[in-house]
Amino acid sequence: MKFKPLAVSDYDTLKTFFTEQPYSLCIYSPASLIAWSNLKFRSRYAVADGNLFIAGESEDHPEDRHLILPVSRERVFRPAELHRYARDLGFEQYWYAPGDYLEMLDQSELEALFSIPY
Repeated sequence: MKFKPLAVSDYDTLKTFFTEQPYSLCIYSPASLIAWSNLKFRSRYAVADGNLFIAGESEDHPEDRHLILPVSRERVFRPAELHRYARDLGFEQYWYAPGDYLEMLDQSELEALFSIPY
């Protein structure tokens, strides 16, 4: 999967993924992702199997490289799937996981795969 830099011209393409997505944080909108992407903090995206993957990278803080939860019109991803995607894509962390998403999961499964700062 190859990530492309996020640009204003990508708005219409990305908007279709966010129409009925369940996450309540503002980062889960194409306008927010585009607005916060700049030369110091870049958002990148890739589409695979009908799912949207968003990566964030900081020039000044390469250790902050991360994914947000994949956005899909059809499903919510389980922790094991998220862990596999992160590993396969070369990422060590997800940021901005909404509390309502975390609360609906089996906490033992989640904590076995991820470190979660509360």
